[in-house]
Amino acid sequence: MPADSRPRYVFIDALRGFAALAVVGFHAREGSHLAQLEPFLGAVLNGVLRRGDAGVTVFFVISGFVIAASMAHAHVTPGYVGRFLARRSVRLDPAYWTSLALTVGFGLLSVRFVPGKTYVMPTWGEVLVHLTYLTDLLGVRQLSAVYWTLCYEFQFYVIFALLLLGVTRLRGRLGAERALTTVIWPATLLSDLWLVGLEPFHVHGLFVDRWHLFLTGVLLWRAVVRRGEGSGVHVAVAALQVALVGVMGLVRADVQLHVAAATGALVLAVGLAGRLETWLSWRALQGLGAISYSLYLTHNTVTGALFRVGFRLTGRSPAWEAVWFVLATAACIGFAWVFHRLIEAPSLALSRRIRLGSSTEPATQGPASVQHETASKMFGA
Repeated sequence: MPADSRPRYVFIDALRGFAALAVVGFHAREGSHLAQLEPFLGAVLNGVLRRGDAGVTVFFVISGFVIAASMAHAHVTPGYVGRFLARRSVRLDPAYWTSLALTVGFGLLSVRFVPGKTYVMPTWGEVLVHLTYLTDLLGVRQLSAVYWTLCYEFQFYVIFALLLLGVTRLRGRLGAERALTTVIWPATLLSDLWLVGLEPFHVHGLFVDRWHLFLTGVLLWRAVVRRGEGSGVHVAVAALQVALVGVMGLVRADVQLHVAAATGALVLAVGLAGRLETWLSWRALQGLGAISYSLYLTHNTVTGALFRVGFRLTGRSPAWEAVWFVLATAACIGFAWVFHRLIEAPSLALSRRIRLGSSTEPATQGPASVQHETASKMFGA
């Protein structure tokens, strides 16, 4: 089936948009821009804003889903791994680097126009560490609060590509399905050691302490899309993994894990109902999903600048904070749309020119297939 005729998982795209919007609300509150408004919002809305950072957890789960959908069927060689990582870099780097420049530029402007404001310019070493996605691993300060997730994402891509290299080498002896099981299930069990608190080691910023989220997405993909041999078993395994995440969320009182489990349960239920290609297909939600990477990268800078300007114009009160919150959210979405059109979309088109190689089997064995473009959006990548 030609790539441009394959159905899209619009439900996954909509989740991506919701997750990005939740992060926008979280940083508006975290930046103390809603301090006077909060007492009037009620417990539920305050809770949503307070834990909007859990949107990142949604990104990690659906990232595993869409990356598996786009490449788990491929004949992965060392050359493929190199081309895949080059494609990810071409896809992600231009928008990321441009957002870095915007962050520094707005920081310098704030010093000029905001009384008492200070800004520490990044060193060339800090910039280099950011450009290579090593900030967390090397303990370098983040120039923006959103960049840490990109460090994890890129590690996920590298490790998953290497796992699929192992899958490819086992296919000749075990067959495609057993090879995938032989590699993915043990990897998931290993990742779950960190989930249940039995981590063999800890390295700050290393992918292992969150990789169970990514692999949960991979298991979900296999349960609802790769429905070949032993499909009932794969559904059961995915359901058990989602349940384990949820139980550990209760044990640890961890909202991030609660959200991960809820995301997994939703994807599993909607996928088994055969509605991943149709539910939440509204144009506004799909548009938000399409610009989610740009929105994630730029919202903190836009929000901070607009709130400062707004409060200088009107002063602060609960009503004005509400007004500027609505305007700031709209401005973030508008800016992200322009950013997407000017920076992100061209880099996506350029990344498609890097041919990964032909697959060795059909892209799916179930009710749907997925365009690689779906796996080329925010955090899934």
